[in-house]
This record gives sequence, C-alpha cells and structure tokens, in this order.
Amino acid sequence: MERELRRSPQAAVQQKLNDISAALAGLDEGVDTMLMCQDDAVLSGVVG
Repeated sequence: MERELRRSPQAAVQQKLNDISAALAGLDEGVDTMLMCQDDAVLSGVVG
C-alpha cells in the first residue's frame, strides 16, 4: 500500500475519492432506510 502511494499518488487519491463516494452513497441509503423505519414506527404508534 505504501509503495503504491509513492508510485502513483494521483491513483491513490482517486481511489480514496472513490471510497469516500461509495461510503457516502451507502450512508445516504442507510439514512433513507432509517427514516422509512422511523415513519413506519410512528405510523404504527398512531394506528396502534
């Protein structure tokens, strides 16, 4: 990993950006799911 960084810093930066983008996309999905679950819980609380 260290050697790779020294050989091609730009590739390493690009990889890091890809990782961050993927993490953010996953986080976004997780938040959507969480909100949907919260809505369901609120609705069942109101209905029940």
